[in-house]
Amino acid sequence: MSQFNLGNLAKELPTIQYETGLSFEDRQETWDKASDVQYVVDDLTNSKVVHYLKLGGNTMGVPAAEAIGNALRCHPEFKKAMWPNMFTRRLIDEIPAALKHLSNGLMFAKAQITVLDLSDNALGPNGMVGLEDLLKSPVCYSLQELHLNNCGLGAGGGKMLSKAIIEGHENSLRAGTPMQMKVFVAGRNRLENEGAAALAQMFGTLKTLEQISLPQNSIYYVGFDALAKGFRENTNLHVLNVNDNNIGRKGAGYLAELFAFIPKIREINFGDCLVKTDGAYLFADALADDHKNLEVLDLSFNEINGEGGICLANAMLNKPNLKTFNLDGNVLGSDGLKTIIECMKAAINPNAFVEVEENESENENDSQNNDGEEGSDDIYDSNEEEEEEEEEDDDDDDEDNTDESSNASAYVTSVSAFQTPLSGEENVFFQTPASLNTPTKPKPINQNQLSATASISADNDKSPDIQLNAVEEFCFELKPPSLEMFLKAIATPDMNFFNFCESFKELSEKDYVDILYYTTLKVANLSRQSVEALKWAVRLFKICFKHATETGKENILVVFFANKIGLIEHDCGIKTEYKNDACRHALKEAVKETNNEKIIMHFSSLSL
Repeated sequence: MSQFNLGNLAKELPTIQYETGLSFEDRQETWDKASDVQYVVDDLTNSKVVHYLKLGGNTMGVPAAEAIGNALRCHPEFKKAMWPNMFTRRLIDEIPAALKHLSNGLMFAKAQITVLDLSDNALGPNGMVGLEDLLKSPVCYSLQELHLNNCGLGAGGGKMLSKAIIEGHENSLRAGTPMQMKVFVAGRNRLENEGAAALAQMFGTLKTLEQISLPQNSIYYVGFDALAKGFRENTNLHVLNVNDNNIGRKGAGYLAELFAFIPKIREINFGDCLVKTDGAYLFADALADDHKNLEVLDLSFNEINGEGGICLANAMLNKPNLKTFNLDGNVLGSDGLKTIIECMKAAINPNAFVEVEENESENENDSQNNDGEEGSDDIYDSNEEEEEEEEEDDDDDDEDNTDESSNASAYVTSVSAFQTPLSGEENVFFQTPASLNTPTKPKPINQNQLSATASISADNDKSPDIQLNAVEEFCFELKPPSLEMFLKAIATPDMNFFNFCESFKELSEKDYVDILYYTTLKVANLSRQSVEALKWAVRLFKICFKHATETGKENILVVFFANKIGLIEHDCGIKTEYKNDACRHALKEAVKETNNEKIIMHFSSLSL
């Protein structure tokens, strides 16, 4: 039996480090002269160990700062400078001079600080002049947290900050003690795109950040393009807060790509950033499979509709640590919100979904936007070249499909793009509006085979009252079916979309193609709301491709689907209720998996 040794156990226990320091915060005192801070100086002089000094909530002039800076010279053990909100009512030239005195005291002491908090001080670019030397010096080689919230840095101050930190990091590498900054906070600084781009270079240099907070900085998609590249270098990133900027759809694309590089992310706050529904789709796709450490996802007040919300909810189902999922203030609509709540009941932590207090329908939001309120992806761009680029991309990307009509102005080509003319049977999809309706409920032909299947007719005769199962209800629904109908259909025993469509081959080629193509569209219409719907849509599209290849009617297939989802315009004026974005998403995935070069070529030419 081994002998217990208390001495050895004690050696293995971690050393507990206690911090001692001085606090004079929130006294609301005015420190103009050195004599005003004599009691602070005395406490610093008489204390053998001072790890932190809290001075916030007072207002400090240059002579007072010089006196405190001199007192800090005898404290090389100093670690935390907690100095927020201490220059109220001070002149613009007082702040940099005061900061220089405080910095000189730390540099003389050869302190190695871990925390520097100067939040809520009106620094601006002028104030940064007083900080540059400190940030480049060995005092900050050990800096782990930098808090500069609400300092009015502007783009100029952001550039100065970035340059100083990058130079300090380079100096620390040469000294063999590389800077290991973990937390960076700089909200409410009016950084804009230019300042954000400068900080992005800093982030890319540091590579050790775990928390980045940049809310309310008037950053737009151009800035987020740069920031995403800087963020991705920090693979241990746990918290990312860019609340109340203008990410937009383009910015959402940049940030969605970022998620693959930050697998340890725990908190994402993109609230009030106008990511809209397209952004929600991108984030849902990017977060669906991995990121099991995610605890907080805040996408409140982003003009996300019900479908986007449902996609996000599905992406959250497999997150075991999820504590907060916030979609408040969006345009989910009552039905969308209901579906999201039902969906979240299947989540590991269903209580993570934050109660929605503000919820409009998408139509109400569109009406407000039409009256001139904020809500456009193109609200702002101070640079004319950026504005032109935005307009060009809007034309290319067809990003606003809120009405989802295939007759919209976003068509990029016409049916004449195909060399083979449509005639005879091949023109079946474009003859009359009646022939373009969703197939009507059939008359039963073989009760042993199906509960109800029959010829698809465009006449107005009423079908007999037939008891349909969930698959048949889905396929014969006149309007695009709901997600609930789809879920019931795929749970139906002894029947699925494949064998249901196959049964129509006994009737006629036209009936088979009608039911197959329209069923595919209906399932594809739900592909943004459900992973299962996407899988089924891809399978059905591939069956459509296979049939078109076997019958030599690839052109007909391409024209039909391209017209239905708004890739081409035909002069018959077809309008559908199918959602362009969702259908294109499923079609694009199916095209990736086909070997038919003709189909690939045609859809590629249509900018799918």
